[in-house]
Amino acid sequence: MGVVISILEEKEGDVEIVISSYLSRGSRWSGILLIVGFLLWRVCLRVIYVFLALNGGGTRIWVLLVQVLLFGFTNVFKWVCFVVYYFECKKRISKKEVPLVEGDGVYSV
Repeated sequence: MGVVISILEEKEGDVEIVISSYLSRGSRWSGILLIVGFLLWRVCLRVIYVFLALNGGGTRIWVLLVQVLLFGFTNVFKWVCFVVYYFECKKRISKKEVPLVEGDGVYSV
């Protein structure tokens, strides 16, 4: 999520890491599952490609073309999911209520 913050909010270096850590505080498992899901998808695509390439399943050019298209689609889908995850974390944090240090009220961030 640090890269998304770097692009959308134009932050740099350790600032984006601190912001991403703060925003993902309550939903780290969903972020981890998102990353593991994309990792498994990429491994499956590579295994399918190796299987088809070694067994001569179709023309190698077509197999390579389909593989490149699937990887391109995966990268676009991955970045869209990361941006949606970023906005969901930001929306969840903005609705969070923080008790005031001075006074008895509640401040909605």
